[in-house]
Amino acid sequence: MAGGLFFLGWFSYLWFKPAPVPYSYQLVDEGGISKFPNLPLQAWPDLKISKYELRVQSVEKPIAVAYRAMKGNGSSVLLNWEGLVSEPIGFMSGELAELATIGTDLSKHVPKDGLVLAWWDISRQLHLLSERETLFKSHLGQPLITPSYWKDR
Repeated sequence: MAGGLFFLGWFSYLWFKPAPVPYSYQLVDEGGISKFPNLPLQAWPDLKISKYELRVQSVEKPIAVAYRAMKGNGSSVLLNWEGLVSEPIGFMSGELAELATIGTDLSKHVPKDGLVLAWWDISRQLHLLSERETLFKSHLGQPLITPSYWKDR
């Protein structure tokens, strides 16, 4: 009886134990925007940028490069993702140059106390660059609720 419970416990442990992830993020470089002239972020000299490489154990070169940014002691925000393989992995985003343009325009044309409506995946980036509040700061994890009269459309 005790042996059966032991094997049942051992089997449960092996069943629910997650496998190790086949990739890792390695911090490659950190610093101000002057260290990363390839990023179109010169308008934000107070940003602290971190460059990470996504590596897979079986591949010699990195398969992607990610740039995260933060101001002061705030939380870091993923600003750019450069996939170095032909398959899309991890993060689908727009161009960083477009995001920088929108951030600049929001700073110019939206009042400091204005609220920006943006989809959750870019709202954190826009908040970082424009210093304007955004309505959605994280993934909602809920279905989209629409008015009943839109059902026929």
